[in-house]
Amino acid sequence: MTALIDRHFHIDPDTSAHDLLNAANEWLQYTHRLNRLLIDLVGESDGVSGERLAHALETADALMSIGTRCVAEAHERMVWEQSRTIAGAQDL
Repeated sequence: MTALIDRHFHIDPDTSAHDLLNAANEWLQYTHRLNRLLIDLVGESDGVSGERLAHALETADALMSIGTRCVAEAHERMVWEQSRTIAGAQDL
């Protein structure tokens, strides 16, 4: 059985870069905690289900993808705002 993880994550266009960076931090912290749990489980277990481990790793990958998208979107918005500020200053 293959589990599919929904990787669709909507980013509201009105969300500020600051809020996106906070969201990214939160998603990446979830990933960090999940990875620590997996490390502990694999280290303490004699028999780890390959299917369950694969699903957990896929989940960690999805969480990291969301965090990375939030960072990229925040960066894009900060660059856009900076270019608008520079363009506005040049118009003066």
